[in-house]
Amino acid sequence: MYKKFGLIMLATMVLNGCAMDGRMNAPDPISINDSGITSGQCYQSGTAVLADCSSETAQALSKAQDGMLGRDTRSANTNDDGKMGFSFSNVTGGCVQDNVTGLMWEIKTTDGGLRDRNKTYTHFNKEYDPSLLYHTATDASGYVDAVNATNLCGYNDWRLPTVDELQSLVDYAVDNPGPTIDTAWFPDMQDGLIFWSEPPYHGYSAVAWSVGFTYGFTGYNDRERTLAVRLVRAGNPPAVPRYTVSADGQEVTDHHTRLIWRRCAEGMVLKGGACRGVPTAFLHESALQLPATPTDKANGWRLPNVKELASITDKSRSEPAIDSVAFPGTPPRWFWSASPYVGNPHYTWGVNFATGAVNQPNRLNTYYVRLVRSAN
Repeated sequence: MYKKFGLIMLATMVLNGCAMDGRMNAPDPISINDSGITSGQCYQSGTAVLADCSSETAQALSKAQDGMLGRDTRSANTNDDGKMGFSFSNVTGGCVQDNVTGLMWEIKTTDGGLRDRNKTYTHFNKEYDPSLLYHTATDASGYVDAVNATNLCGYNDWRLPTVDELQSLVDYAVDNPGPTIDTAWFPDMQDGLIFWSEPPYHGYSAVAWSVGFTYGFTGYNDRERTLAVRLVRAGNPPAVPRYTVSADGQEVTDHHTRLIWRRCAEGMVLKGGACRGVPTAFLHESALQLPATPTDKANGWRLPNVKELASITDKSRSEPAIDSVAFPGTPPRWFWSASPYVGNPHYTWGVNFATGAVNQPNRLNTYYVRLVRSAN
């Protein structure tokens, strides 16, 4: 069953992949896909009814809502290569190239063969294999072996995607039951499918991460369950170091995504290299209206969209599931994103930094906020 659940140290130090001196020797950073939320899906003050983002009521609430920002708002983007904000191209042999992330994805078939869309698999590994199914035909590991043996689309380095990679395909503008994906490029989706991803769940060997394309949640499932599998390959190399802390210690740049984050949750204060004090819990509408000060507005601080917020989770950790050097003192609780849950806008997308899971809590709950801005 699916479970929801003062200054910087020495300027030359590098800890846990976090550069503390502002230097970076890295390849081109990985781009992040847009959330999919459109210009017709913005909140208004005092109501959960979504409105056109250019309307006076939406603009009066916040001029930095998800549907007002992102790749889909740029005039160069068209629907020719995927829904606005996404960009795909066909690869001979039954694959699709994501031109934003650099990832190549398999497309399932309907012929009853190896890659048929109806097939599902368990997900064991060498550390947890109580049923002795690891590398057998009915396990995800065996499916990877079999597809690589066919040299799909000319490649034999196919693998299970990470949670972030799989979530990159989610189109959050689509209502439940979905599928929350661009079906013009991925016409192989069945309603209700959940897909395995690679990382094990930290601390629990019997469960592993997965992404559901009914409405775009990420979480974890028991490994003996049989779920769908979509393989991926390549992608841009990761930036090293991942994070760089600003000279005053207040901000951190993520070189994967070109996003700049506040190191502390709102309400906390950086002292002695640690975020101290009690974080402020906000209703979602209040969170959308942040930042409140003119200086913050000028600097472009805003509430992140759901994919941006999920991108700084670290699934190899828990309580909190984040790099504690780059983001010290992060409370292992829910944080708001700017992305509405279009199926029921009384709810909006959030990220649980206890585990890294993504789901949609009620907007009348009070949760924490970490602001972000674009580097360019």
